[in-house]
Formats: sequence, C-alpha cells, structure tokens
Amino acid sequence: MPVHAAATVLPGCPLTFDTAFGQIEWAPEVFANIVQAVSDGPKTLGELFRLPRATQWMSRHVLLLAFHANLLAIEAASPGDPATAQRFNAVTARGVCGGAPYDHLAAARLGSGVRATQTEMLLLDVWLESGGSASVSDLADGLERRLSKLGRDSANAEPRAAARTFVENTMPLWRRLGVIA
Repeated sequence: MPVHAAATVLPGCPLTFDTAFGQIEWAPEVFANIVQAVSDGPKTLGELFRLPRATQWMSRHVLLLAFHANLLAIEAASPGDPATAQRFNAVTARGVCGGAPYDHLAAARLGSGVRATQTEMLLLDVWLESGGSASVSDLADGLERRLSKLGRDSANAEPRAAARTFVENTMPLWRRLGVIA
C-alpha cells in the first residue's frame, strides 16, 4: 500500500501534535528523512522502514506517530474523484469562512481526509473563489479580508508568507492527494 505525505512541514520546523499521553514536539531530525522520502511521491511501508535512523527513535515508532500526527496517510485501494472532493472541500472551506470549526478536507486519492489549518481553509476559499487563478498577492489580500471578517488579527499569521507557503507547498500536495482537482 502506498504511503503519501498528508501535510506540509516546512524544512527545519518542529512538528507538534497531541496524543493520548500528552503533546509531542519532534525536532526536525526525527521525521525529516520520512518527509523527504515521500515528498516526491508515495513510498511503500517497506521503503519507509528501511530509511536510516537519524535519532534514537525506532523506525516503527516514528512511522506510527507520523500517521497519528496526520503527517502520513495510506492510499485508498480505490481512490475517488478529485472533482467531487473539491466540490465538498469548497463547501467546507466556505463554512470555515463563516466561523465553522472544520479542520479536515476530503482527499480523493486517500479515500479519507487530511487535516487543514484555518488559514489553509481560508486560502483554499480564496483560491476557489478566483477560479484557481489567484496570485500570491491576491491570496494574501483574500486571507486578510477573511481573517478580518472572523475578527482575527492578521498579524498572527503573516498573510503573504502564508499565501506563498500555500502556493508552493500545500497546493502541490493537495493536488497529488486529490483534495483539489
């Protein structure tokens, strides 16, 4: 079964996620080799288990927690239609713009969903509203308008940097996973 990247992690940034036994913050070196391995396409579990250990963490523990953290996801035996997922995700993103607490999007290739931040949802709404032709500047402006409507200060998330990351990292990943067509 192919294993895909399910989230974007910027190089050198730690990964923080919750578990039943508390919050874990991983230094980049714990998971960087896995992220690098799946960044150019899916890998089998066998290929991921054979990656060299970069820390004292056992490979199986890192992989299991990477699935738990929604960093990785397994491809569906029968992937769905990305156009259908995009229509669903458009409604979800629009709902987030109205204050709904959604944090997952449909991923047709996985036959399940991927976690998305509120900022990613707002940027997706801007991109969809533009017909998929919004520039980084347009995305940043749209993000600022949506944050303002929600009563959030845009200084918390630098809109231009968030838009650039969305275009350069998130959108290519979401296309591969069938979140967007």
